[in-house]
Amino acid sequence: MKARVFAGALALAWVGCADVKPISVPLVLDGKLDDAIWAQANWETGFQRFNNTKKKSRDPIAQTEFAILADTEALYIGIKARHAKMGEMKALSLASAWYDENVEFYLIPDGGAFEFYQFLIPFRVEKQAKFWSEGGKITPDPYGPVWESKAVETPEGWTAEARIPLSAFYMTRNDAWSGGWLFNLGRFCDAINERTSWRQVFKGYREPAKFGKIAGFPM
Repeated sequence: MKARVFAGALALAWVGCADVKPISVPLVLDGKLDDAIWAQANWETGFQRFNNTKKKSRDPIAQTEFAILADTEALYIGIKARHAKMGEMKALSLASAWYDENVEFYLIPDGGAFEFYQFLIPFRVEKQAKFWSEGGKITPDPYGPVWESKAVETPEGWTAEARIPLSAFYMTRNDAWSGGWLFNLGRFCDAINERTSWRQVFKGYREPAKFGKIAGFPM
């Protein structure tokens, strides 16, 4: 109970903060977001193009929403990716997961910006995960977490779900674990060559000093 009160206080104080909604019911990880609990989640949006965009407006053509749930064993990320050109996107060749239609999200455990986790969910190919150090400059150790994700096409674009067991954050020391983590989620739309971010990064997704925060991370 104290942890939840503390997390709520953080949510009020932080700018750019997303709340993690605690759950006690199992989820079906099929990418459809049709479990009733997703309708009760706190959905975040307001994505913008990078600050260094050459376009006149930073408002994206393809908007994105996300929500975060957690139980005592795992973190769940739900994503709604609007897309008016799914046919064109699916016709594009696949160079790699990093250049497929995708979303990627970042978590920093200790409120700093030295070490962080990156998880990538492409629409068509296999997911990826990395652990970065020195502010995103190096990947110091092999990182191979066990986690799940699923993406499906919808009339509005596509949706995705990810389940990340807390054990996947094994690169984090116990004394660096807290109820508030830094967080950001970015999206790449290959068909329209658009890169957007929940927080206002300048030129790339790996700018941890500009990340937002999530409150209520499971302890």
